[in-house]
Amino acid sequence: MVHPLGGGESWPPLCHLATFFLRGVPFTQSAVALIILSVKQRTCSVEHSSYETEFSWPIKQHCNSLIKPVLSASKCKVKGCDCTEIFAENPNAESGVYLIKPEKVAKPFKVFCEKREDGGWTIFQRRRGKGENGQPVNFMRVWDSYKQRFGHVAYEHWLGLDCINALSQQPGKVCQLRVDMMSCKEELAYVLYDTFKIGNESELYQISLGNFTGNVGDAFRGTEEFGDQNGHNFTTYDRDNDGCNVCITGGHAYTNCAQDIGYSGWWFSHCGMANLSGERHMKETCQGWLSGVYWGTWDWIHSLLFSELKVKCTSR
Repeated sequence: MVHPLGGGESWPPLCHLATFFLRGVPFTQSAVALIILSVKQRTCSVEHSSYETEFSWPIKQHCNSLIKPVLSASKCKVKGCDCTEIFAENPNAESGVYLIKPEKVAKPFKVFCEKREDGGWTIFQRRRGKGENGQPVNFMRVWDSYKQRFGHVAYEHWLGLDCINALSQQPGKVCQLRVDMMSCKEELAYVLYDTFKIGNESELYQISLGNFTGNVGDAFRGTEEFGDQNGHNFTTYDRDNDGCNVCITGGHAYTNCAQDIGYSGWWFSHCGMANLSGERHMKETCQGWLSGVYWGTWDWIHSLLFSELKVKCTSR
């Protein structure tokens, strides 16, 4: 079976209900319940704290991974510089929460590592409307909050600009960026950039992206009318770095893209066509939100139900 999100990965012929979903047939609530009931409940211990099992069911690359808990047990030891290294050196390891320490970082930090057929990916943002307490995580935050981190890495979260900088600027390594998404209509999509890095705080966390592949268009670069976000600085509502005093986008005028579009932190340029930090809306109310979670080259009107930003870093 060919991976529905592209990339040429092959899937094992498993998981009856799951394969229907992955072929494009959306799950009903009852189907999801059947899958969840078929899984044995597990917990994991990280730094002596117990976390409830979490299912990242919309985007999984193996049928096996799709229907089992993705929060696997991990000990409180540094496992590697990043998730790519962890799975390369530990091929039997599973997706889950790990402690990593990129080079030149003073203290290790926890991340969620996703194991794919093409290697390990470090997730630095997840949007799915469910935080550790079962409620959505608030992404309407100031610069210092985006600089650090918020949410729990096993659930909806933002890893923090300093951590993302450390991951993407490891000496001797080049990183790729992958974006996985689910639309308001429960359709799946992916985007891949062959290089990715962001600067440090003195560089305003400027983003740099390489060549694009994917099935829903390059929203980061957008169109001439909406502005190219590649090469631009990070903006929050209290730190306006969007590059325009008054941004004219789609016939609307904005003085601060972050403030005027849901108080979200993102690499805005004349606002642009991508914002995965916007206000998330449930399926029943995901239509018609300019402030939503959107990838404009795919769907400009409906807010996404799910998205993940993740990096894979390999030796040059």
